[in-house]
Amino acid sequence: MKPNHGLLDRFGQVTQRKRYAILVAKTVAQSPYNNLYSTPVRWRDKESPDSLNNPLHPPYIHRHIIIIIMKTAAVVALLSASGGAVAGAVGPQTYRNVPVGGPLHKKVGSFAGQQVNSPWGGGVQEGRGWTFVTGTTKIPSITGQNSYAGTAAWVGIDGYSCQSAILQTGVQAHGDGTVRAWYEWYPEAPVYYDDQFPVQSGDVIRMSVNATSATSGTSTLENLTSGRSVTTPYDNMSESLCGSDAEWILEFGGDSQTFADFGEWDFYDTQATSAQGTVSADGSTITNVKIDGQTLTNCRADSQGVECAYSG
Repeated sequence: MKPNHGLLDRFGQVTQRKRYAILVAKTVAQSPYNNLYSTPVRWRDKESPDSLNNPLHPPYIHRHIIIIIMKTAAVVALLSASGGAVAGAVGPQTYRNVPVGGPLHKKVGSFAGQQVNSPWGGGVQEGRGWTFVTGTTKIPSITGQNSYAGTAAWVGIDGYSCQSAILQTGVQAHGDGTVRAWYEWYPEAPVYYDDQFPVQSGDVIRMSVNATSATSGTSTLENLTSGRSVTTPYDNMSESLCGSDAEWILEFGGDSQTFADFGEWDFYDTQATSAQGTVSADGSTITNVKIDGQTLTNCRADSQGVECAYSG
């Protein structure tokens, strides 16, 4: 995922688009050719009488090209300034300003009328210079709940003790049974694969992240049920990993407004690799989702993996 330049720069770019739109609009308005579209077609080059009956006369074409370019530029600029989808409509949809995948402690606070005391449930291996994390999970069936209820399951590097960046990938399951796969290099916005990598309840998914440097790496999702896989590369990202946390997490986040009752959701075949070797989730620090003072998960970790049960 290509890095942007941060929130302030993004707002700065929007401001520049508005300035550009105003400039183009003024230019078009002041142009001597601006009223051409309401002028009879017989307006053509006055230098040659032949041009009155020759729609292919070069000056005629030249002036119309100028006008078309100016009109088009004005429309494009105005759409860009107002957030219109002139470009970027192709590819996975990006959801900005949603809480999925944020660092644990930075996300504590009020959200959707709830006090989020802890948005993460799962296991964290700390402090070993982690470069690779993997885990496999079977997506549970979550039905009969509001579509705004949801739970995200993911593996990642950092975000627990190191807050600057997170390399992560996983799935988001909603209360109406829909499931979406996503990836993220926080603080970049999460990106949902949708049709590029469809998933559903009952699918067995292997999730892996690989940090090749502090600012580069890959994330991979493998659907062991359908046989499909997808890998996303990251290169020279704006924020650096610390490599201090390896995680297998269930999270209250994404485009969810409430935490979904998922029953039981587990990670198995868990591994985390550093220069010192490879370990399982055994010995992980345990964290649980807590909202409005109520603990909603009961998680534990051992050599077999990370198990979490909904306890709300």
